Amino acid sequence: MFLALLFNVLVGLAFSIFGRERIRIDGPWGRPAFPLVALFSVIIVTPMALYLYVTHPAWAWMYVVDPKTVPLLLLFPLLATHALAVIVGWMLGSRLIRRGFTRYAVYSLGAGLVMAAVLVAMLWERIGHSGSLTEFEKGLALDLFEVKLGYVLVVMVLGVCAAVTFVAIQLIGDSRRATSR
Repeated sequence: MFLALLFNVLVGLAFSIFGRERIRIDGPWGRPAFPLVALFSVIIVTPMALYLYVTHPAWAWMYVVDPKTVPLLLLFPLLATHALAVIVGWMLGSRLIRRGFTRYAVYSLGAGLVMAAVLVAMLWERIGHSGSLTEFEKGLALDLFEVKLGYVLVVMVLGVCAAVTFVAIQLIGDSRRATSR
């Protein structure tokens, strides 16, 4: 969960860097940049988080929390948190860019990516297995690609990369149009 939230914040931060000229001119709420980021958050991030929390809850919680003890109503704030994490990254980057600290936004993105890589390395034992919390604790959880989850994650990563690329291209193009006014 923490790794996914970090990733979502970093995506929002990257989007703000791509759309920096629009942010400088119109602020973080400028059109079409902010609606595009918000749509990414709602249409891409939320359904993926929903799928993982519903179909692979122990894996989504990284075997830290027993999903059976988590009330189903908590799902809605969790989904909102994932969606808002992209917006938080966007707003953080926007604030830095509006104050003239664009390079700090880039440095923050780089530092966040390094932190994410370190977390993936540290949590690889948990990330690389699928099963229930008890199976994981007993060492009986299956390798990620022995179950459907591994292949689903490959498709999700490819889909997110495609969506991020699309949004980034749109933000870069919009920033160019914004500066040519």
